[in-house]
Amino acid sequence: GERYTADMQLMPPSKMFKSKVTFPHKKATILTLLVTILLPSYLLPSLYLSQYLKGNTPLVLLLTTVILYIGEAACCSTRKYLSNTVTPKGLEELLTKIRNSEPIITWHTECYHYRTHVTYDSKGRSTRSQTKVVTHRASRQFSYRSWMDETPETLSKIASDAVQVAPYVKVKLSPCVKFANEATLQDYQDQQSQFLSFESRKDVHMDHHTTLEVDGLQPRILVSTTGLGAIPIFERNYFWLFTLLGLTVPYRRWISSHCGELDAVIDKQVCT
Repeated sequence: GERYTADMQLMPPSKMFKSKVTFPHKKATILTLLVTILLPSYLLPSLYLSQYLKGNTPLVLLLTTVILYIGEAACCSTRKYLSNTVTPKGLEELLTKIRNSEPIITWHTECYHYRTHVTYDSKGRSTRSQTKVVTHRASRQFSYRSWMDETPETLSKIASDAVQVAPYVKVKLSPCVKFANEATLQDYQDQQSQFLSFESRKDVHMDHHTTLEVDGLQPRILVSTTGLGAIPIFERNYFWLFTLLGLTVPYRRWISSHCGELDAVIDKQVCT
């Protein structure tokens, strides 16, 4: 089954692990404006901006901005919603699978050092640069005795009721884990500390992060009683068409105007 991985940070038992919230429309707006400015400057060299951009600079800037523009569109939440549409019954089946899936908490490490390079120019002047050399990666799962799901049973019904008001409902599922008690938190910290202490000896530097995985969890779901055909241009192909036309922000706002929104927490509790 599909598996969604969220970065996690350690919090007390009364708090939860949650994924971060992003606001992609701001990035899309800025990139759209840049493309709008740079494209005419490249196609029409007589424009005032061209006097400040010599040689291949306009083309390089334009291509870089276009790549960032397309990349931002590919990662935005609107595309993810349009790529993952289900009926209320499909959402209920998905939530059942998620409720029956245990949380997997994993620590990841990457050990590395820096290699210094010295180069000389024609006048004998030296330039130093550093390259990161990764020598070791490792991961380990948090071991616990039992777990239980505390996700509200009424979640699918809430989504079903919502599509009676709006044609579509954006459902954002955020995974979170709570510790059952202080002993479980202490055990978590001990296991993590032992793992990081052992791995830190493998090289000079070490980076680490923690992830949470729940089988079947999909962070962005678009719920509709009739499928995407309810509104003709409510489809992923149209999303890309409007994106290529430079109208990605208006299209995303139009999508949002036809959608209700439901933020739900997939709540898991672990105990050692």
